[in-house]
Amino acid sequence: MNDHDTRAWLLAWRDEEYDLAYDSAIENLEGKAFGVEEVVQVLRWKLVKLWPKRAEAAFRNANDDQLVRSTTARAFAAPPSLALQTVCSLKGIGPVVGSAVLMAHSPRLFTVMDVRALASLRALSLLPSGDARPSARSWFRIWPDYLDASIHLARELGLDLRAVDQGLWAAKGRMAPPSSAT
Repeated sequence: MNDHDTRAWLLAWRDEEYDLAYDSAIENLEGKAFGVEEVVQVLRWKLVKLWPKRAEAAFRNANDDQLVRSTTARAFAAPPSLALQTVCSLKGIGPVVGSAVLMAHSPRLFTVMDVRALASLRALSLLPSGDARPSARSWFRIWPDYLDASIHLARELGLDLRAVDQGLWAAKGRMAPPSSAT
């Protein structure tokens, strides 16, 4: 697939299957300092169909606002290779949610790790094949290449990183165009 075709494929999937209004729950977070409430906002957004109330309660019980503010400030100032590890030092934050916290703060620099987007990056041969559902430890190993591949794709296609992230998620590794694009 050439760049034009890849761009059209990615945007078609995003337009077909990603509810852009969904991101309104976190769009007010870009560039802000993050305390407990901001991280909880991201938890609710990322885990909406999983266990947000349980994750929220565990996070609130394990972290005070001052710790969250100092840790996220360090993460947001860190190079991308260290940012994920830093934010994940908070109790109750794993690499997938940690990447969502980073993206909510800086959507031009970070993407959200997700098995659906991972499948798309692999289908595009931008990442090697591997576990369909990586463990937390594997996500930490994958993160630098996952982020680099997403950034590279955004640059090559002339799209912002968030649009690429949404399209990769929506495509779920399916290389055919969505039904509405045929």
